[in-house]
Order: sequence, then structure tokens, then C-alpha cells
Amino acid sequence: MAAAALVALACLSFLPAVWSGFVSDDFLLLHNLRHAGVGWAFGHNDAGEAGSAGHFYRPLWTLWNLGLFKTFSASPTAFHLASLLLYALVVAEVWALVAAFVDPGRAWIAAAAFAVYPRHGESVSWVSGNTDLLAVAAALGALLIVRSRSALAVRIAGAVVLTAVATLAKEVAFVLPALALLVLPDRRGRRELALPLTMLVAEAGVFAARYAELGGIGGYSGDGWTLRRMAGSAASYAAASGLPPSVAAFRHEVVFVIPVVLVAVAIWRLLVLHRRGATSEIRLVAVGVMWFLVALVPLLSLPVDLNNANGERNLLLASVGLALALAGLLPVAQRRLGAAPLGAALAIMLSLSLSLSTARSTGLRLRG
Repeated sequence: MAAAALVALACLSFLPAVWSGFVSDDFLLLHNLRHAGVGWAFGHNDAGEAGSAGHFYRPLWTLWNLGLFKTFSASPTAFHLASLLLYALVVAEVWALVAAFVDPGRAWIAAAAFAVYPRHGESVSWVSGNTDLLAVAAALGALLIVRSRSALAVRIAGAVVLTAVATLAKEVAFVLPALALLVLPDRRGRRELALPLTMLVAEAGVFAARYAELGGIGGYSGDGWTLRRMAGSAASYAAASGLPPSVAAFRHEVVFVIPVVLVAVAIWRLLVLHRRGATSEIRLVAVGVMWFLVALVPLLSLPVDLNNANGERNLLLASVGLALALAGLLPVAQRRLGAAPLGAALAIMLSLSLSLSTARSTGLRLRG
């Protein structure tokens, strides 16, 4: 019942996209699909974008969309429904992952907050954003296998396969071995380290194929990696995680009060947890924060545009860390915090997600 409620909440959050058409990069994707095939997917590295953009190697993402295209033709409804189903799967995986660390009640609230998080709009409402959904679904599947109690050989095989799938869908999944280290079960030992190590080997193979096909690292070749750019990108993602996407932040600076308040509340809760000796909760918050930072590493040459939310699709994997941190900050007995504040917060985020998915699905970028 709880899982069904989360799936329904995930689908409801971005439901308006189902009745929308294609927007922005969706048309480039459709153009490629009209002459794509299996060989084309693995031997083509140009997404059709102009200039220095579009140098990626995402064959499994191309095949996912090619399958939809061959089955449903250029039906935007079919593509959007597939994205909603992928998103529901991601939300269910977040719930399962968080539940490996805390009780089911706190895990459900953290997953519900993830489901209605407005910053997931680009990934879910734009068809071309399903590269993030596919990669994160496979990545979380790999990490759930890492956390499972299956035999080590079975876990290694499953984690390696899903790691390869994730990295062949989007480059952000190259951080998976580091994330695996963060979520290794407490029974860890030298044998458990075989999991992240074999995942790293799988990614090395994907990287070699990618490098050979692209003739280099690829990506947005016009955006170089400098310390200044990396620091600015990290700051923009951190700020964006606590800002409503519908507001042009640099025109209405007062909204920066929101992330400041959120950080202050988090620090207050950590102090409370420290006084109570809640070491497992504090550790989970630390894991969540480190997850957020690690997931940003491949993106540090691409800041979020805080004036129009462009680029927020890159927050999908990182926001799983926010869900983990939230679960650690919540009290064990929810009645101590009260249902009303939690319900109000979820309702506000849900309303933002609904309104923003409606606007983006019609091709609008909100600029305040």
C-alpha cells in the first residue's frame, strides 16, 4: 500500500506532461531516431546539437527511445507516460534504499519528498530528460544490489551489469563506485570491497569504448574545467537544491533566504541528534551530504542557471543524497514533529511540481 501511494504521488507530480507535446531537445532526439538503429546507437556520438554541444556516448539511452519510437511512432503521450513510469521506478528505488538505513516511516517521507521535489521537472517533463531517468534507475538498482544480502558473486554480477547500463545511459553514473563505497552494508570487509572495485572495472571498459568512439572525453567541449568554474558550478547546484525553480533568483534575491533557513534547521537538528547520541542518524546525514557532493563531480563545468532553472536535470542523482540526509534528520516518532508541517511541506512541493511541469511541457522556461 505504501509503495502504491509513492508511485501514485510520483506520477501525479508531473502528470500534466502527459498531455503535452515535444519541446526543446526533444526534437533533436526525434530527428536522430528517424534513422537510428542498433549499430547507429553504438557507433554515433553526435546528438544533433550545434557547436560544442552534443558530444556524448549514450547508446542505451538511444536504444530505449528507439524502442519507444518503433512501438508508438512519434507519440508524445507514449514517451511522456514512459518517463512517468521510469520516474515512479526511481522513487520506489529511493524508498528501498533509504529503508535500508532507517525505519519504514521515515523512509516513506523521504521518498515522498523526493517524488514531489520540483527540481525534477526537466528530467520528467521533457522527453529528452529521460536520459537522467534511465541512468539513475539503473544506478540505484546497482546500489540496491550492493546493499542486498545475496551471495557476493551474485551481487557483483548484478552490480556490474547495471553499472554498465547506467554509464551507457548518461555520464553522471561514472560516480557509482564512489557511491557504492558510501552505502556498503555494515558487514563490510575486504571481500565487500570487491563490489565497488568490479564496478570501477566495468566503468573503465565503458570509458575506453566512449573514448575510442568520441576521440576524447567528449561532453560540452566549450566548457573547460577550471577551479573557478568548478567552484561556481558547485555553488549553483547547492543553491538550486533549496530554491523554487519558478523564481528568477538573481532578480529576487530574497529567495536565497530559503536555502539559508533550510541549512539552519538542518544544523539545529544535527545538534539535537548529537545531544541524544544518535550516531546512526548523524552518519546517514553525512552519507547524504557526501552523496550529493560526489554526484556533482561530473557536472562541475555546467552550472544550473538560477534565473530559469536550465540544467536542473543534472540534480536527479544528487537529490537522492538529499533524501538520505532528510531521513536522518527526521525524528524517529513522527508525532514529535507533527503531521501538519510535513503535510504542508509536501503539498507545497507538489503544487510547484504540478505548475512547473505544466509550464515546461508547453515549452516555457519560467524567468520570473
